[in-house]
Amino acid sequence: MTPHAEVRCTAIRLAECLADALRVAESRGRRLPTTDAAADVTAGASVPAEAGRDADERDQGARP
Repeated sequence: MTPHAEVRCTAIRLAECLADALRVAESRGRRLPTTDAAADVTAGASVPAEAGRDADERDQGARP
């Protein structure tokens, strides 16, 4: 494979990975409580159990 082709394949794969990372970040951002949800919590409404957990508790499998 020529160096030009290797760089092109690497760039294509990098673009795919960045698109995946953006999709995941946007998905996680939509699941974050909004300021309205925070106001509901103070009023006594419930939020999903994961919303109140620390990051250490949520991401146990993500660390080596």
